Amino acid sequence: MRFLLTICSILLIAGSAVSQDRKAKKILDKLSSRYTSLSSISIDFDLTIQYPDEEAFTYPSSVIQQGDKFVFTNDEHEYYGNGEEIWIYIADQNEVQINDFEEDESEDYFITPMDLLNQYKNDQFKYRMYNEQGNTKTIEFIPTDDFADYSKFRITVNEKKSEISYIEGFGKDGSKIDVDISKVVENQTYADSLFEFDKSKYPGVRVEDLRL
Repeated sequence: MRFLLTICSILLIAGSAVSQDRKAKKILDKLSSRYTSLSSISIDFDLTIQYPDEEAFTYPSSVIQQGDKFVFTNDEHEYYGNGEEIWIYIADQNEVQINDFEEDESEDYFITPMDLLNQYKNDQFKYRMYNEQGNTKTIEFIPTDDFADYSKFRITVNEKKSEISYIEGFGKDGSKIDVDISKVVENQTYADSLFEFDKSKYPGVRVEDLRL
């Protein structure tokens, strides 16, 4: 699960990285500046997960971020955050877990991308330009943590639009995750209620309150 969360964080943040490649850094700096200037962002994408010797599964997914509030949904999981609490809904168990949102643990939640951009200059990743075809650039990230669950990520960027269009993640266990972005909506205003779990919409849901 942490591998999946980290993949999705890069979906919006362009990665936390330590500079090795000036050309890649220029692209990432531009991405960082653009995304942090937005009041909100909504992204629709197909999330494909494949494990060794198993069939790949694709989950249509979406994520909305507005300030420190967020919501992520697909058929498997839903995440809601209002800046104080985080709700994690597990569909096949009809269960929701409620957690306090702790600032120093925000990296565990992929749906806090604008906050994570503050870590852009840290040492979580090395990066380099992997491929260039016209305006399409692919940057490869290697985690500096030897105990990370993943071996590398690649993000594909439309340099002219300064937008991320595709992400690949490679797990050390041979798994692979692909994120194919289909739609992006920027600077819309969303009601606060969107970022809170409404248990009335989930008959019989089991609530596990883990707040301190």
